[in-house]
Amino acid sequence: MSINSQASRDGILETHLRTYGNSLAKFKADVVFKTSMVDDFTGKFMEVDDAFGAAVQDLDFFRAQMGEYPSVPFDVSEKSGWDLNDAGIAYAVDEKARRRLAGNATMVDAVKHFGRISLHVLLLRREILAAAKAFDTTAASSASRSVTLTSPDQVDNASSDLVKNIDTWLLAMSAAEGIDASDVTLNEKVALAIARHPSVVEYLSRTTPLMGRLLDSQSMTQLEAKMALVFKTQRAHVCSAKYNSAQPGQTRSLARVWGDHILLSSQPESIIEGEPNGAAIRWQLRGGDMQSVRRWDSQGGLIQHRSISYDEQFWMDSTWDEAYLIVNAHS
Repeated sequence: MSINSQASRDGILETHLRTYGNSLAKFKADVVFKTSMVDDFTGKFMEVDDAFGAAVQDLDFFRAQMGEYPSVPFDVSEKSGWDLNDAGIAYAVDEKARRRLAGNATMVDAVKHFGRISLHVLLLRREILAAAKAFDTTAASSASRSVTLTSPDQVDNASSDLVKNIDTWLLAMSAAEGIDASDVTLNEKVALAIARHPSVVEYLSRTTPLMGRLLDSQSMTQLEAKMALVFKTQRAHVCSAKYNSAQPGQTRSLARVWGDHILLSSQPESIIEGEPNGAAIRWQLRGGDMQSVRRWDSQGGLIQHRSISYDEQFWMDSTWDEAYLIVNAHS
């Protein structure tokens, strides 16, 4: 991402976008992956190639991405070494756009408006990176740390012995190093099927009667609490992020960022900086940019540029000794 050498921090917009970003609770990358600060890292990182590329200049195209589900066609690949140029997004707001937005009834601030859209897209890209790492079926299979379910054992099969199956998966998780799962990560569809499964409802009604009630509407907090109880973990992460998989201008087609898998992982309460303790780590470059905003102008101030960036990479232990993946958990 090309950043002008004269760029300076925009603290006001940064604070505004941090507040906005914190309100988007559906993004789970930061809780699935524990944070560790490093001074340098030369391993591998996940890169997403998408329609935004470097700096967004086409305001009409950018405006088409407005809405709850931005269009993010993507191709995930893994590359060696740091490359911070693909860790952020930049946008430009010209005078025409500012006048158009400021002139409507809501008096929209164009820089903040496009900043929120940019941040939403960037957080969605990060979620895609995290999901690609956490639900890497090839890596888990190569390490013999996964099981692929078929119809009789999938969680939406009401006749399966799901509670017994979960105990089997937990034992498989601890088989490599004798380490128990502390976290379970799954998408909302899989979690709802588990919560409504007859054997789980019966199990929770005996062990925790209040949680065993099958509610027509389950809040995310209730759902995560149920998953932690059923999987006997300290934490449960129910991931609900979606993206528009259609190309810009085409009919919207929603897809889940997190697939129909279940990740069991061991995550310590605290991470030793610079050391890969734990199954899933989010390496942050010390002194780097973490949702920071920089600004610069061009054409005598007529065009205002902003960039938002993260200096980080998501990492899973290649041995998968502290993780276990249940593949195709839902039909």
